[in-house]
Amino acid sequence: MPITIEKNISSSSAMIFTDPKYAETRNKSPKQIFESNGTCGDEIYRHPHFIKHLRYFINGPDLPEAVINGFCKILNDDAGTSGEILDQLHRFVRSCVREYGLDRDSAASNFFKLAIELEIDHDPYGIRTAAMSTR
Repeated sequence: MPITIEKNISSSSAMIFTDPKYAETRNKSPKQIFESNGTCGDEIYRHPHFIKHLRYFINGPDLPEAVINGFCKILNDDAGTSGEILDQLHRFVRSCVREYGLDRDSAASNFFKLAIELEIDHDPYGIRTAAMSTR
């Protein structure tokens, strides 16, 4: 039986890879980008640029465990309105990028994925932007 993204990984990971609604660029999903560049079907899984997606499917967002735990703690504490919680998350994301010396682009991508996995449907792009705007 062939391995397929839709059948063999979590639904949030599959959405991030296949659904343009969850694309970081807001235009095309990673799968659509492969296809628009002429790589289709099982050839996608053999393409060298697929490795970063495979790592994510296996390991989840590439963030330190303490960062993921802190992010989840803010959500679990549920202290304030949804806007206040988002403000807390944005501040937390920026402080983590600085404190842990994370690459902004990579951190933005991984926080975006974490937000989708944790079903923060109303603002994964804002969380990504918070990481990107860190100085």
